[in-house]
Amino acid sequence: MKISIGSIDAMAKKLVAAGFICRLPRYFERNIVWHHPRLSLVEKGHLLRLRRAGDRNILTFKKKTPSKSKVHKVREEMELGVEDFERMEWIFSQLGFSPAFIYEKYRTVYRKGQTEVMIDETPMGVFIEIEGPAAGIDATARRMGYSPADYITGSYLSLYRRAGHSGHMVFPEPKG
Repeated sequence: MKISIGSIDAMAKKLVAAGFICRLPRYFERNIVWHHPRLSLVEKGHLLRLRRAGDRNILTFKKKTPSKSKVHKVREEMELGVEDFERMEWIFSQLGFSPAFIYEKYRTVYRKGQTEVMIDETPMGVFIEIEGPAAGIDATARRMGYSPADYITGSYLSLYRRAGHSGHMVFPEPKG
């Protein structure tokens, strides 16, 4: 789940004070969510994404999973490395897929035990994403000063559309 935050520096200090270690320093991500007119991935709660994260390329499939949780998003996820980002884009286009949503962000990853906290700088604001066991998510959120009322389980696409934006969520020009 995500939480909208104000200060990146203040959050980083809170995480370190809580015992989190910076696992991956700030890097740029470009994400392409793919659509196929006959597969209805979004309607089924699925996601097919190609991500360039720093010098790594990752193909991700997320599948909606039955869950009793009303505050946590639970999805089965499978990821694999892709050698050539552009060739993978070409393969998808040849199979009838098209980019449904492209979004960019700068991400910094912190970890403590089985819980990861990502600080995401996006064109529409700064968020943390907390992933891991439900108890770890809730404990971390509390320690950072948040409660389940602050949780956002929607995707960046849904947040972007709810904010009245159309098109892709990309930076006007690359940041340094």
